[in-house]
Amino acid sequence: VAMLESTFAQCSARIMLMVSGPCTIGPGQVVGTELAETIRSHMDLQKGYLNARYSKDALQYYTGLASRAAQAGHPIDIFACSLDQVGLYEMKVLVDRTGGDVGMSDSF
Repeated sequence: VAMLESTFAQCSARIMLMVSGPCTIGPGQVVGTELAETIRSHMDLQKGYLNARYSKDALQYYTGLASRAAQAGHPIDIFACSLDQVGLYEMKVLVDRTGGDVGMSDSF
């Protein structure tokens, strides 16, 4: 988003994100790197369980990123290649606020 903001603001450009697993590092992290740690479920999100501890920060990060992309006029598309969770709950704001599309399949 930062590169397109500075070079092609208000010009036609799409950001296409292709994911096959959840983000495990950085501000968009939705699950840790330890194999013993499982990704959050819907119940974890509803009840605020320990597995959902990264969701609030990730939602805040992706919301800010979506606002920047929308302001620059760049839609974000997400193509998820996994029927397992890839963190789409946290990332869906990118698509919602920028007018992008989501495609989900079990293979690319």
